[in-house]
Amino acid sequence: MMVKVKINRSWFALAGIYKPPNIPKSQWKFELSSIFDAVNMISSDVIFLSDFNCDMMEPKKLPMDSLSGVYYRDLCDLLDIYNLENLITSPTRITKTSKTLLDLILTNNKKHI
Repeated sequence: MMVKVKINRSWFALAGIYKPPNIPKSQWKFELSSIFDAVNMISSDVIFLSDFNCDMMEPKKLPMDSLSGVYYRDLCDLLDIYNLENLITSPTRITKTSKTLLDLILTNNKKHI
């Protein structure tokens, strides 16, 4: 879902994204790139509210061949390509045994937020 909203004096494209846990890597990367491209065509300033099911807290704890580790590297690459920054730095899912950062707010223009 995508809407255009005005925050302060700037217009932003606001999009919600959910990555199912078992989506194939190539499909996920292609679809995410397509979403980033489409939203960037609507507005030069974007905000993505997302559940990527990819822990951004401690990616180095993941084995290099783990599925989550692969998604993490791909996500970081896409954030670099589209000049996006994650505004959330604290865990968004806390259980008795773990803390993870799965839910992100991504933007390319945090000065107006």
